[in-house]
Amino acid sequence: MLSFTRRSRAVTYWDWILPAAEGCREDAPLKIRIVGPEEITEEAVEEETAGRILRKMLEECDLEQEYDADAKAVIDEQFPYKYPYAGSRQQKMKFTVSELKKRAYLMENAQDDAWDLGEEVYEEPEVVPLLPKFLQEEETLKGASRGTAYHRAMELLDFAAVSDLASVAHSLKVYQKQGRITAEMTECIRAEDLMAFLESPCGRRMRRAAKEGLLYREQPFVLGIDARELYPEEQEGEMLLVQGIIDAYFYEKNEKGEDEIVVVDYKTDYVKTGEELLEKYKKQLDYYELALERLHVDKTDAVYVGDSQVDLDTAKAAGLPCIAVTWGFRSREDLVKAGAETLADSVEELSRLLQA
Repeated sequence: MLSFTRRSRAVTYWDWILPAAEGCREDAPLKIRIVGPEEITEEAVEEETAGRILRKMLEECDLEQEYDADAKAVIDEQFPYKYPYAGSRQQKMKFTVSELKKRAYLMENAQDDAWDLGEEVYEEPEVVPLLPKFLQEEETLKGASRGTAYHRAMELLDFAAVSDLASVAHSLKVYQKQGRITAEMTECIRAEDLMAFLESPCGRRMRRAAKEGLLYREQPFVLGIDARELYPEEQEGEMLLVQGIIDAYFYEKNEKGEDEIVVVDYKTDYVKTGEELLEKYKKQLDYYELALERLHVDKTDAVYVGDSQVDLDTAKAAGLPCIAVTWGFRSREDLVKAGAETLADSVEELSRLLQA
């Protein structure tokens, strides 16, 4: 048995195991083998060589040749599904709204590089000029960075609370103190600009909606759209993902007294006319409109799809009908016991139920 001093000074388990093994009886079920550096190096080389050989075999193997009939039969039985949109594997299938907006604008102007958007695998690093310190201190945010600063201010500003120039300026100082905007951002933002927007027709409508709790900002979304919208040669049924964030939207009554949704998208572009801005960003606004249509579905047009009792309970609490799928977390029997009334045993059946 090791002494207390030796045990307490141990740094690793080996400081316990090796001395204990050294003192074992000859008939103890323990085998000690001393391995030198040469043998360790030899084993490492053999392992690395074996890995290279295996990799070469996998890279050069004939995928059409049948090496093991029994193994192939098992694989064919367990993995019969074949992706029906093989051509899509070579295409970009997820876009941001900004990418699609730019692509649509370039295609309308017949530019050849419209299809190259979003495919860049290496982005050139931004060149930072070497400036004297006194020039760096005088430099302020410009261009896109300045636009980002104003966007952040519009995101944080309490439309329902600010009422004059002093309250806007005070809010900016508070946001900086809280660490929500940087000092550099605060310096480049003119409170007069923000107040001018708040006093504009759109700003007054947003303030009114904010006071009524009907103003929403920074709404993220992910849309599924038909791939043929971007790739005309694509097969029917494939889906593209489009993601984005809506700067702001609010509810108000139109002239007929009907509820409508107004989308606000902040821009700092320099344009001569509003039509020029609308032309440039029309596609982006179209996707925002589609996203809001899908986000605000009436309960009578909605259905909950799930695979567990938790999903059934959630649907019930939300007042929604529920379709339980039987290929998920719980079996058909468990779902029926949990109170499922409508069940789908396949994706095809689920599709039919959703379209009914």
